[in-house]
Amino acid sequence: MLELLRVKREEAKLTQVEIAKSLGVRQAFVSKCELGQRRMDVIELREWCIALGTSVSAFMDELESTLLAFEDTVAALASQKKPKRKAKLPTTGGH
Repeated sequence: MLELLRVKREEAKLTQVEIAKSLGVRQAFVSKCELGQRRMDVIELREWCIALGTSVSAFMDELESTLLAFEDTVAALASQKKPKRKAKLPTTGGH
């Protein structure tokens, strides 16, 4: 979620300082949120979305799509894993 917030901020061509000013907080707050060093409650998420010009529901829809795509990628990679043991090849005993 935090990565998507950062991406959306960058897509809106806003710096951390600019969104911080919009939110009435310091740039350090924005940085800590984006780095996952500070949790964000629902009210803060709503304010952040408003500052980005979107709604919480639109943001959550995009987050859900992103998470589903990630899960699909993980599942596809998991199905391509090599077996833990190699099959023993028969030996011909010759050259």
